[in-house]
Amino acid sequence: MRRTRAATACIAVALSWIGASSFGGPAFAAQSPDLVSASVPPGSQADPHGSFYLLHAHGGDTVRQTVTVQNPNDRSILADVAGVDASTGASTGATYATPGSVAKGTGAWIDVAEHELQLSASERRTVSFGVRVPAGIAPGQYLAGLSIAVPRDRNIVKPQPGQNQAGFAVSLQAQRIIAVEVDIAGPQAPELVVSGVGPAANGDMVDLLVGIANRGNAFARGNGVVTVADTGFRHEFDIATFVPHTGISMSVPWTRLAVAGDHNVEVLLTYGNGLRTRWSGVVHIDDVMRSRLNGQLRSSPTRADTHSGMPGSIALGGGAAGIALCSALAFRVRRRRHPFEIGARGSG
Repeated sequence: MRRTRAATACIAVALSWIGASSFGGPAFAAQSPDLVSASVPPGSQADPHGSFYLLHAHGGDTVRQTVTVQNPNDRSILADVAGVDASTGASTGATYATPGSVAKGTGAWIDVAEHELQLSASERRTVSFGVRVPAGIAPGQYLAGLSIAVPRDRNIVKPQPGQNQAGFAVSLQAQRIIAVEVDIAGPQAPELVVSGVGPAANGDMVDLLVGIANRGNAFARGNGVVTVADTGFRHEFDIATFVPHTGISMSVPWTRLAVAGDHNVEVLLTYGNGLRTRWSGVVHIDDVMRSRLNGQLRSSPTRADTHSGMPGSIALGGGAAGIALCSALAFRVRRRRHPFEIGARGSG
């Protein structure tokens, strides 16, 4: 099986908009957050490029490793170090939980010797950690992340609005993720399945939500194609790292307006060493659903706004208003998975 390379870094950014009664020009300029860097030290059990940990173990083993953490800022920082869970993003590709999240999967195997580091300007420190593999664990590939982040409350920018200006607080947080892959000896193979397909309004398009899961015990990577014969639709996509035992609802842009009828949909996934999954079924749209979907299109933000995570417009006035927004900037990672919940079922 061709090995898939896990994503190794991301920066998470959280925004909080506390509102104001009126606004004129910008209330303030946001400052850059405190950053933290980390790397896999030479001599570690790592991939050939030394970018992430690649551990080979058996059930009951404890594998000891170290990580190098550095403060690149010109001031002292506090850095949190912890294991976090990994999953598959909504468009495939490995993604990792945010700082402070409680690990319940493979991330819980990671035991860090020092969870809090006080680092002076430009200080570099080596921290030890262990990966405790549960006894009796089944063979396969398991993925977690080693998260190194500056606590969010250390990066809050307080607003200083003037008269007739908006005031909002911004909390910025930088997170460095190093993937930790644990390969448990034994047979390994991915198994992608399609659970169903259903329509959903998304901005100015009607999308097909394609439910995909990896029921195997190894990473899957390849490509896929979705076709709808009666609308002449064909959409090809890449399958990046698909983590074992995870599922997603992939959003595929389909049509500008919903059309009533029975639409025959086919999904073909090709991955691994020539493995294939073929699914076919019918997406039924009656007049009630057509009206609902098209009505949602008219009232939704544009697709570009939806994908950026920002609403089409925000108006403040006449009193205090609040809205919380959260987005993520990532290097080779995606958002958390979205479980598939609606849609037609077919034969696979």
